[in-house]
Amino acid sequence: LQDGESHRNKESMLDEYFSYGEIYFDRQQVEWVLNNYDLFSQGVWPPEFLETGYTDLPQRHISQEAYFVKPAVILGEIMTRVKMCGLDAFLIIEKYVNHKDETSISLEWHIPFEEVCSRINKVLFYISSGSEGRNIPYQEWKKIARYRKALSRRALRN
Repeated sequence: LQDGESHRNKESMLDEYFSYGEIYFDRQQVEWVLNNYDLFSQGVWPPEFLETGYTDLPQRHISQEAYFVKPAVILGEIMTRVKMCGLDAFLIIEKYVNHKDETSISLEWHIPFEEVCSRINKVLFYISSGSEGRNIPYQEWKKIARYRKALSRRALRN
């Protein structure tokens, strides 16, 4: 990553849209939900951007649940996963909820830029790793991930 460059282009993330039924908590969807934190925290599902320039406004229909339930469930699940990540959770909050880039976070938190990027990526991988990964505490998961990375490096050298 270049200095201040995000993993993915922010404009492309704003064009993304996922319906409730499409959410299965992969990295792309987790980033999308966190980038739309303000709407989700208000109980509003982000509207779909259409080619016409209009947004897909919700149609009136009778529902068995309140309008805010689905956004609350999705955001609640992701924030529960984020909170499992200890101090690294604050870096995710800074980047996605407070919309700060990695350079700003690095300067404000006095953490090297590369370490900020690495820790944010680890949290994203952990919270989108599926239930198998989350059954392991975050600190333990990081040790296992480090071990796997070392094994793959060794395999590449041979």
